[in-house]
Amino acid sequence: MKISVTIITLNEERNIERCILSVKDVADEIIVLDSFSTDLTQVICIQHGVRFEQRKWEGYSQSKNYLNDLAQYDYILSLDADEALDDELKEEILRLKALNEPEIYSLNRLTNYCGKWIKHSGWYPDVKVRLFPKKGSYWSGEFVHEELVFPANIPVKQLNGHLLHYSYYSYKEHRERADIYSTLTALKMYKNGKKASFFKPLLSGIMRFIKMYILERGFLDGKMGFKIAQISCQSNIFKYKDSRRRMNLDGKRVIISRTDSIGDVLLTLPMCAYLKEKFPTVEILFLGKGYTRAIVEAYSKVDQFIDWNDFENQPKTECAQNFRALNADVIIHVFPNKEIASLAKKVRVPMRVGTSHRSYHLLTCTHRLNFTRKKSDLHEAQLNFELLRPFGSKELPTLEHVIESTEFLKAPKVDLPTEFAALKEYTILHPKSQGSAKEWPIEKYISLTNELVKQGRTVVFTGTENEGKLFRDQITFGEKVIDTTGKLTLEQLMVLIHGAKNLVACSTGPLHIAGFYNICAIGLFSPKRPIHPGRWKALGAKAIALVFDEKCEVCAKRKPCNCIEKITVEAVLGKIS
Repeated sequence: MKISVTIITLNEERNIERCILSVKDVADEIIVLDSFSTDLTQVICIQHGVRFEQRKWEGYSQSKNYLNDLAQYDYILSLDADEALDDELKEEILRLKALNEPEIYSLNRLTNYCGKWIKHSGWYPDVKVRLFPKKGSYWSGEFVHEELVFPANIPVKQLNGHLLHYSYYSYKEHRERADIYSTLTALKMYKNGKKASFFKPLLSGIMRFIKMYILERGFLDGKMGFKIAQISCQSNIFKYKDSRRRMNLDGKRVIISRTDSIGDVLLTLPMCAYLKEKFPTVEILFLGKGYTRAIVEAYSKVDQFIDWNDFENQPKTECAQNFRALNADVIIHVFPNKEIASLAKKVRVPMRVGTSHRSYHLLTCTHRLNFTRKKSDLHEAQLNFELLRPFGSKELPTLEHVIESTEFLKAPKVDLPTEFAALKEYTILHPKSQGSAKEWPIEKYISLTNELVKQGRTVVFTGTENEGKLFRDQITFGEKVIDTTGKLTLEQLMVLIHGAKNLVACSTGPLHIAGFYNICAIGLFSPKRPIHPGRWKALGAKAIALVFDEKCEVCAKRKPCNCIEKITVEAVLGKIS
């Protein structure tokens, strides 16, 4: 008997090596199917000589069936990256290979939870069929909890030993994963036309706790047993509540609320493209500050822009009446705002989605998603998709997929001022950020300008009037060095950026506009969290992020640091060239 070991991964650098090493003695080939991990998963797999494939995530069953097709041997041992064979189980499988017994085999899984092996709580014994013939076997299940379907005429035998499952390293990780599974299960219920009764969420949660902690003797697992039962109880309540509130958004009016800066608004727009793709007749209303109107109205996947400034200046009664008149079915609080959250509840918007990390959302939101932004390695545009899980977003999109949605930002049909209308083949420098980001020194922008002019390039400075006052008198403007600060509307700035060859800026709105327009957008960043380029770099195939030292020790300790100022003019010039 020859065995193909198959493993699916996504950011499994802490688990995958243990998994691979545990099967090396029993595997005739090891195949890893990865969903474009951003950590060291790929490096570790290649170091151990496994066959490493990458494919866009399409679901558990689809991924495992794809792996089955890749396997070249007649028997498959299917593992998750956080699983490993113990020594007794390895010996059992080696014995089978020698005897060449063509049957189906189940493994007893033993789970390690926050450092403790769980022997009760309904988690043990946990028998899983994982060693099976390739022919006639396939995985089934649309959303979550995939099941193996195998030939009924072949007996199933259980092997000795344990499949060690290193499940959760912290309570927080368990809570977040449970929320994801609850959302997926609620989506499955919704798709199958099942809706929970009014009392079902609470009763189901209570019964789950009693079953796991008392009937299945979770109390014998000590504190860990209590936490497992508690989180499972909360997850069950959320699942049935979610199934009651879930709605098909086709024909519905959805408010996307993001009342902060231009860059943040741009990184929110891909959510609108996703909703339009999934629900073609949904009507998307974008609630933002008035100064971002031009950006939102240039994005073809938004139906209407709503200026929050108009509501802020109204008496409370009139404000509520006008907000109610929007007839919204859903509001998604991408940028938390207590006043907007309270207003949406007051006018009884049926579905109100927000993060669980704002205490006022406990009273104002019907759906609270538990995720963190500050410590995440993901891009801000990806993290926004966490708020779409109640609408069928099963997995966060890859950054490449998010970038595809930038094509829907169109250049406004306005003319540039006459003095700038004839500009061609120019580089834009946007030195300031209105205090929203770490900035590169103006002296280096001036040095960069001088080098670009020597190469015969035209340089255009952009910014507000107040920003221009900060550096205008330090620069000699002329035929090749143009000052547009304070002279352009946002629409005109968008047109100017759309026609540029490249743009240099720190983490600010114009950088993100350039990324959306597929311009060479060169962003200058500090590696310090949470302002690092992994989270805030421009979206776009030609976007580039520069830092002085990715491993800056001061930034790693989150202490004040100006290492961005050490990025050299030559480094920036090299990216422009």
